[in-house]
Amino acid sequence: MAMCHLLQLLSISLLLSVKAENNPEPDTISMTINTQLNHQKDFIILQNVPSLLTPKYVLRVEYHCSKNSVAGVQIYASSELRQHVKVFERFWKCVTMQQGSKVKHILLLLPDIMGYREDYIIKNSINVKDVNIRAWLISEEMFDNNHNTVYSKSHAKVKYQVSVLPPYSRPYKEHDVCPQWYIKYRQIYVNMVIPVCPIQPEIVDLLTFPVSFSASNTGVSRQLNQFTDKVLLKEMKEKHSYPIIIHHKSLYDNQYLTPLLLITKDGSCSNDLIQFVNNEYSKENKSNQLQSYIWKEPIAAKHQTVYKILKHRVLNNNHDMSSIGQQLYETASSKLTFGINQLKNMVAVLKQASCYGYHKASYMLSVLYNNGVGQKIDKNKSGLYLLISSHGEYRVSLMAAGNKHFYGLDGCNQDNDYSFLYYKNIADKTMQDRERHDPTGTFTEHVRLTDSKVLETQRGETGDYFLWLKHQAKKGVSDAQINIARMLFWGQQGVDRNMEAAVHFYQISAEAEDATAVSLYDYGVILIRGQGIEKNIHKGLENLNKSAELGHAPAITALGWYAANFENNVVKAVEYWEKADKLQNRDAAFNLGHLYNSGKYPGQQVNQKRAFDYFYKAARLGHIDSGVTLSQYYNQGVENYVDRSTLYAALWAKYIAEHHSPEIGSLLKQGVKAYLEQSWSEAYVYYLMAAESGLEVAQFNIAYLCEENH
Repeated sequence: MAMCHLLQLLSISLLLSVKAENNPEPDTISMTINTQLNHQKDFIILQNVPSLLTPKYVLRVEYHCSKNSVAGVQIYASSELRQHVKVFERFWKCVTMQQGSKVKHILLLLPDIMGYREDYIIKNSINVKDVNIRAWLISEEMFDNNHNTVYSKSHAKVKYQVSVLPPYSRPYKEHDVCPQWYIKYRQIYVNMVIPVCPIQPEIVDLLTFPVSFSASNTGVSRQLNQFTDKVLLKEMKEKHSYPIIIHHKSLYDNQYLTPLLLITKDGSCSNDLIQFVNNEYSKENKSNQLQSYIWKEPIAAKHQTVYKILKHRVLNNNHDMSSIGQQLYETASSKLTFGINQLKNMVAVLKQASCYGYHKASYMLSVLYNNGVGQKIDKNKSGLYLLISSHGEYRVSLMAAGNKHFYGLDGCNQDNDYSFLYYKNIADKTMQDRERHDPTGTFTEHVRLTDSKVLETQRGETGDYFLWLKHQAKKGVSDAQINIARMLFWGQQGVDRNMEAAVHFYQISAEAEDATAVSLYDYGVILIRGQGIEKNIHKGLENLNKSAELGHAPAITALGWYAANFENNVVKAVEYWEKADKLQNRDAAFNLGHLYNSGKYPGQQVNQKRAFDYFYKAARLGHIDSGVTLSQYYNQGVENYVDRSTLYAALWAKYIAEHHSPEIGSLLKQGVKAYLEQSWSEAYVYYLMAAESGLEVAQFNIAYLCEENH
């Protein structure tokens, strides 16, 4: 028996030596016979293993099995993207042999992407870095369907390391198809071109255009393009599994040093350092005391206006400099009543107003320079004043900057991220305006100058429409009382905002015997909030309950708001809100979305998908806060639910900014007032300023004024 075993090993050595003479030596070779399984006579040998494997290769396999077994050949390969992938497999039965061995010829077929070069059918030829051929024998009892583990369980096995050609050294495949004529000629052209790996950008331009970061906690969000090369993409993900955050840190404890460059009268440069400590600044080696100087030189003509204002303030011991810019602007804009030609004389004063930080003047200068009104067209100066006024957070200017980047106008690059930054700034402030109730605030109304009936309702407290409503309200007409109260409360239809007068009409409407659900609700809300009247929660709740009993959905929502914020009873609040949500109330949908977003919905964890659905529903119904929140959702995306869309993010923020910003409402109101007073120059300039912001109704009205040659 020992002699037979020795002869068998000698035959294996001879076969290997023959293989070595006829074929190049492979990189590695390993052969294992598990003697513990009592199959000492069993073996499997690959007689002609190549060092370089071709797409089609006939492999000779010699084997011997002492009992019924299964023999097999497998090829495993690895690339930069995937490891240890099975690309070929063939197995067959081995019947019990008493003596001798058998040789089987196996046609090894590599996948096209491993064996051939890219062409019009093979689109992605991969680079393979590790290929090994395995052969094995395993008893029929141990053979199962899990072919990936059969090699480790086999009692006789062998493994060879081989290689394949790199992608651009491989042959083209002769396809058994008849391609269209142009595909064949395209392939001829491709064969003539030297293959070059596509350039992968390693540097990303985050900001390619000046941007004004006026508000705190704002910035431009960027979604960087991924590498098109899958290998580089895989390496990047392996190296950076966490977000990369660039953080600016001060040199010392919360102190910042920034250079200040100055140009003297003789043209030389001087520099200084401005040191910021805890958000306050001081110049090194300079006193913080204000110093006054006597002006001995004659006053230039272009400075006469500001000189008179300053002189008047000093003589009256009024050193409040904050409102000088506004006074200069009002002085300049008052000249518009004398005609459009006065714009030339206004520019110098507007520049002074801009220097004093009144950025409505900065924006007007931007519009004048951009359109060549009163000045020659100067796009650079227009862009500069636009950035200055945007940095000063004048909202119409922010709207204009957002519009220019949204459409790529006036030299601004088309960039939805830039556009979203500006629109979102306005939208966030709009949310704050609703809670502040500034007496100077104005409701945004989109009125076309061609709509004569609507124009008649815009004449303010002296107009026929307001006087008629006031007369009807005194007679006890509930609808008239509600309408006039809302006009005074929000500053609508040319009426100045007057909270106290609005409360008076709300009260008489709610206390009438035939009080409507709407009047009860409106009066109840202002009583609970104490807007224009002393806060009275008990009486406010009484009015809200009466309104809710009449089925008024906003009142039902308000009762839920009270339960959540004053009674700290979220379960009760949810009952109210779900009831109101079924009645299509937008505030109820927003509140439910907020609960899901914050994880405060009873018995539920944070659910961004449900929150998004409620915010979307509320925004479609016109809810301001939901529109702002929805824009943020689109800017970031919801994992596995909503893809990031800078377009939708900008559109939602734009919608809120256009319809609910008091500065834009004030500008439109000035335009309507000037038109009704037939002050064509004023109407033209105000509508031009609004049109520059991208407001459709303003663009329509400025076109109408030009068409009518006013």
